[in-house]
Amino acid sequence: MSILRSFAGYYIKAISTHPWKTTALATGLLCGTGDIIAQQVVERHGIYSHDTRRTTKLFAMGLFFIGPGLRSWYVVLDRLVIGTSSSVVIKKVLLDQGIWAPTFIAAFFTVSDVIDGKSFGDIRRRLQHSYIPALQANYMLWPWVQLANFYFIPVQHRVIVVNFVALFWNTYLAWAVNKNIDNVV
Repeated sequence: MSILRSFAGYYIKAISTHPWKTTALATGLLCGTGDIIAQQVVERHGIYSHDTRRTTKLFAMGLFFIGPGLRSWYVVLDRLVIGTSSSVVIKKVLLDQGIWAPTFIAAFFTVSDVIDGKSFGDIRRRLQHSYIPALQANYMLWPWVQLANFYFIPVQHRVIVVNFVALFWNTYLAWAVNKNIDNVV
């Protein structure tokens, strides 16, 4: 337990002194971890069949795309909707789920496929097959998480709360973006 407390103390200091770097690195680590869980627990690849390129890709997406995107979104959201009342929280959740979620999910699948060198047709097929199920899964989880996040958590800690929950979400997304759609479509 003291290791967890030490890590929490280090994280709080780092997020206070270097919020962008800390957010990006934590997001990258959690995205990579989500892919490891997807490959080893969900897909049961086994340690010798683990696709390290895929894990590295998801780490990089978290580091350079997801973490900075989330941090920027929360800054914008707090400037657009000011306050902490229940109605403000509801407005933030509605904006988050009405603007960020659909845009982020489409961008996530697209960026992943672009990194993998997929053609425009492949990217379009992935979105046609995977976008709606991912958005539906999002709406079963994230509105509830964000209600608590926007109501109880200070802005500087919101991304890490989201990232903690996203460890499981990232596992789902890693599986969804890497599932072979050739046999389904």
